[in-house]
Amino acid sequence: MQAIRDRQAVNRIWSDQIGAWAYEFNTVGGSPDEIRERFGRARDGVAAAGRDPDTLVTSMMTWCFVAPTEAEYVAKLERARSLDPTAGPFDEYRADIEADCIVGTPERAAETLSKYAAAGVQRIMLNHELYDDIEMLELLATQVFPKVEG
Repeated sequence: MQAIRDRQAVNRIWSDQIGAWAYEFNTVGGSPDEIRERFGRARDGVAAAGRDPDTLVTSMMTWCFVAPTEAEYVAKLERARSLDPTAGPFDEYRADIEADCIVGTPERAAETLSKYAAAGVQRIMLNHELYDDIEMLELLATQVFPKVEG
């Protein structure tokens, strides 16, 4: 019970600080529903401070692994896991990444980005772990971003 009260107190303080000072609210990770809830709390703080909540820019940062096919995506993800000294077994790593990152084929990535846009994400920062993977950047520009709705 104390943990719930502590979390509620943190949320109130957090919302008050955003309301008083923020012009953009950026969050890291989370499902579209979790992001929508965070943005709602941030906008509530802005409104409580007497400001127009629609003026708050909302953004998120997450990781990104996109490839032309599912098999190529899995190979990229395995490569990324091999570079992470804290990564566990591949199936656990994959489940963690797929929970709230932009992943898979261009179609899947565009669908996920559209869900985040519908949740209120206005800007997104994509963490590109495989920095030498120029193909992914081309895929994002030509086959993912043009298909994002919202």
